[in-house]
Amino acid sequence: MTQPTRQIVVILCGWAIAASAAGAGAEGKKQPEPGLITATDAIRQAFRMRQAAPLAAALPNPGKIYVSVKIIAAEAGFYSRDQLEALLKQTFATAQTVTFHINIDLSSEDSKDRGVAVCPSVWSYQAHGVRTDLNLRFQLARQQEKWQLVEILEIR
Repeated sequence: MTQPTRQIVVILCGWAIAASAAGAGAEGKKQPEPGLITATDAIRQAFRMRQAAPLAAALPNPGKIYVSVKIIAAEAGFYSRDQLEALLKQTFATAQTVTFHINIDLSSEDSKDRGVAVCPSVWSYQAHGVRTDLNLRFQLARQQEKWQLVEILEIR
């Protein structure tokens, strides 16, 4: 088993264990808000379908999203909704999604209190004949009962 494959298996096993523990009905475990689930589903759908349109509902308007993912934006920085949609369309035109998995991390009390959620993900894609596995972190913030994407980072 190759190193990237082993890392993905470990990540997926960790997610399965966390999901199993959450599903066991443990008292005191906070479940994600429906709006947060909707926003992460939009991210999942956008990357799996390779279309920016499903993500539109989770993007701030007005506002900017910080992006630091080389395949999406050559330069790290703040991008408007329209700019990010254009960048994603360009990315999805060249990168064929193999798999995309996203999780909602509710472990941080500080994050819950501030209305912020961190969503780690693994995006496997093929571009120019080369398969790449990327660890990404999506950060969403609750703004007036709606969860919006505020940051996309590549994690190394």
